Amino acid sequence: MKKSLLTISVITALLTSGCSSDEQSTPTEEIRTIEVSTNLKNVSNVNALSSNCLPVGDSLTTNDDVKIPVGFEHPVCAIKDNRGFVHYVRTNDYQITITDSQGTKFTESIADITNFQFEFDVVGEAVAEVHFIGELEGKYTDVYSYYTVETPSKGQTIDRSETNVKIEVDNEQFSYVTFQSHNDDVIFQETTITTEKEFHFGLTGQQTNNSEEVVAYRYIKQDADVLFTARNYEMAYASIEFQPQKHFDFGVLEIDPNEGSIIITPPRFGNPIDITPTPIDKVINPDQVLGATIVNYEPTTGAATFEAQPKLGKAEPSVYPEIQFEPDTYILNQFDFNFDVETSISASTFMNIYLIDVDSKTLNAVVYPTGNVTILKKDTNGDYLTFDKFEGDGALQSFMIQYGEYTLASQTDSTKRQTNFILRVADDNKEAFEFTINEFTIELVDLQPLEPIDAAITEKQLIGADIKEIDLWTGNTTIIGKHNARISAVPTLKFPKGAISVKDVAINFDVTAPESELSSDVPYVNIYLENGDTYDLFIGGINDGKVIKQSNLGTCDQNELDTKTCYNSFTEFQAEKGEQTLRNWAESGKLNTNFVLRVGDSNDNLKDIEAKVNSYSVNLIDAF
Repeated sequence: MKKSLLTISVITALLTSGCSSDEQSTPTEEIRTIEVSTNLKNVSNVNALSSNCLPVGDSLTTNDDVKIPVGFEHPVCAIKDNRGFVHYVRTNDYQITITDSQGTKFTESIADITNFQFEFDVVGEAVAEVHFIGELEGKYTDVYSYYTVETPSKGQTIDRSETNVKIEVDNEQFSYVTFQSHNDDVIFQETTITTEKEFHFGLTGQQTNNSEEVVAYRYIKQDADVLFTARNYEMAYASIEFQPQKHFDFGVLEIDPNEGSIIITPPRFGNPIDITPTPIDKVINPDQVLGATIVNYEPTTGAATFEAQPKLGKAEPSVYPEIQFEPDTYILNQFDFNFDVETSISASTFMNIYLIDVDSKTLNAVVYPTGNVTILKKDTNGDYLTFDKFEGDGALQSFMIQYGEYTLASQTDSTKRQTNFILRVADDNKEAFEFTINEFTIELVDLQPLEPIDAAITEKQLIGADIKEIDLWTGNTTIIGKHNARISAVPTLKFPKGAISVKDVAINFDVTAPESELSSDVPYVNIYLENGDTYDLFIGGINDGKVIKQSNLGTCDQNELDTKTCYNSFTEFQAEKGEQTLRNWAESGKLNTNFVLRVGDSNDNLKDIEAKVNSYSVNLIDAF
């Protein structure tokens, strides 16, 4: 069927042809034919209980329709909401009105809201409105009720580029009142709900955990008073202040065993009726997608199909992870990520990962389904330029290796805050299309944000040096000499006189410095014994890890090993000197210290020379 503007067009042509040739004609938009169909919003084969809730051609996930209870005077279809409650939707007696940009209106009756298709000739942008036009209220004895559907109050806008239009209709006015009861607890003929008229409750027919329990329901459009009547004719009353699209659930009615009165639970207000079909193992939630609406979920895989319509001339949805990315909280290597999207059109789909560069500027890593990665960075004019690129086999792995330690940015994107790993579907696309998200995974590898690690050394420990830089994710600390002398440092552990022996201490040293600047070639640590002996523990070089007595600063040859002036490791030194007491050394005003770090010898000039302290740890063994 089709409504045409042919007659109007002919008249317009005749009128314009009679105008003076001196007058300039105003360009008009061309007439186009749009094919319009209607469907129930958020209803699919996942939550439909009867096939007449679905568009023609769609089928239920089960073989048989749920049997609609006898008693409805009009055709209805059954669906279930996310809490398992059954709902009934009236399917006949609707009307659609299409109004185009010239104000021309077309009206057509709808005999079946899920099986309607019609063609209209319109000009420019249009608005579609669907309303129920039948008789609504039944008789006093009617125990079954339903809700009707319609478009939102301002209708559904049809973009001037659309030719195939689905008008979504939903419950805009009704609320749902329910209670549960054992069959022999309540007299249903005497249990009523009253608005302008008095009605009985119907039974949804749904299964509950208790086979003797039934679920009663009624739809309302205004304030209501409820009367519950028990088998012993005890009564209980409740009032409902109406709000649209809400579920007022009184829960399970019980009879007080002592008094025989009805125990009712005050209905939970504010819970919206939610019929969006959502499998337990869904790939994504609808609110993670901007620029598209959910069509349905695949019941076994949880894959989500969305529909995108042009807005301001473009249809390019974005998909966002649920995790929040606070500033300076995560690095790239903490995440596993993956995506798999199918589109009904040929389109460019990719993921944007935003990183903080070493100059604190933001990098935009564009990850394509092929695994190729392009790194973009804004120039001084604000234009994105290619900064780096990874292509071919192993491209994604190479990107992760090179940029894995980069901090993830905290992005604002449209209405989303503190986000990242944004999936862009059909970038720069201008036509309506559908897409299915088979996978969208953004998972923390270590399950916790990476907490900054304490610096390997502090300013208070340093002598003749300052801290230049601290890597917050490793604790590695760069120090720089500030005098024409060597650099020294003391541990945080104190060594009171006669209190600590060699065997009591655990150490961990990792220090590097430019060998060309050091007379000693490498950093070392002075270990002072109470008996006056001093040993040097070398960090790096040919003596790395060895402990050598200061009076014999050679390599550990066999003779030196035999005379116990050289040890291959601190463990070996502890085994031999474990009972020796460590001296309470004083170093440049720092008292009760030992294991003094030396970068260079006393005659070295290390001003402005950098060294890196990755670890300088001296602790009591009992403290571990």
